[in-house]
Amino acid sequence: MISTDGRRYRATSERVTADAYQAREGDYLIYLFHLATYDFAIPYAADRRVLDFGCGTGYGAHRISPECGSITGVDVSASAIDFARDHYQAARLDFRHIAPVEQEPLPFADASFDVVLSFQVIEHVPDADRYLAEAARVLAPGGVLVVATPDRTTRLLRGQRPWNRYHLVEYSPAALNALLGRHFGEVELSGMGADPAIIGRELRRSRRVRWMMLPFTFPGAPEAWRQAGLAATKAVQARLRRRPATGKHSAGTGVEGVEGAAGGAGVEGAAGGAGVEPGPSSSSGAATSFGYDETAIRIAANVDPSANIVAVARKA
Repeated sequence: MISTDGRRYRATSERVTADAYQAREGDYLIYLFHLATYDFAIPYAADRRVLDFGCGTGYGAHRISPECGSITGVDVSASAIDFARDHYQAARLDFRHIAPVEQEPLPFADASFDVVLSFQVIEHVPDADRYLAEAARVLAPGGVLVVATPDRTTRLLRGQRPWNRYHLVEYSPAALNALLGRHFGEVELSGMGADPAIIGRELRRSRRVRWMMLPFTFPGAPEAWRQAGLAATKAVQARLRRRPATGKHSAGTGVEGVEGAAGGAGVEGAAGGAGVEPGPSSSSGAATSFGYDETAIRIAANVDPSANIVAVARKA
């Protein structure tokens, strides 16, 4: 992958650079979900010590860094952290490479942060309880964890395994609430949506893909079978995307959009980026092309339908 400054970055798992979201409307919408989530976190992060627990290539941490007392982005991908360090420098921002929490605890003392952000990460984590225990450990008393993750109730059939090959588990609001409740004293859930004309694009994509991928993701599908089927589909998708475009933008048809450019990357991080850096209130260029920006995304209680769950959990 080549960023807009011409430097190469090899995407690992679902980490991509911000400019990779701009060509197709489906990817662009997922990108706006990320931006809206970081913006949602600003009131919690303002003047606080913040940890972005799975920062990817870093555009989200950089985006809100002027509002934070300090912000540290961590990721298990050394190449993603190198990219973030090369592209994002700010007085109150730093990036650190970490080992997966299944191997080592976070390299921070207890109560080191006031806020922990986990955006499009927990669905990738092999041991979600250990991940959350580490988040709780490094939070000061009264500290806040803000989590965003796909809402399986709008993406999957009952019992269906994730059709995104990088996702190990996708949560319903009830399941996420129960998981967070094991580690935090107070949990508030919101949904993420938009006007019907906008959110409808993501809902149609999810409906199409969940049926297409059902032969590999049926309830109880063996992991080797799921991975083989989804990898083969991804290869077909890549070949289709190499074909000459018939128009300026494509929202995706057929097997396109099975994963999209975005979506986070486990403890490895939410998708981060470089190249075109959006300003604090606008995603700039592509907004003119597609006719909307991150301000069209709504995060609130009882949003229905909801593409993502956003949870705020407070440490006792």
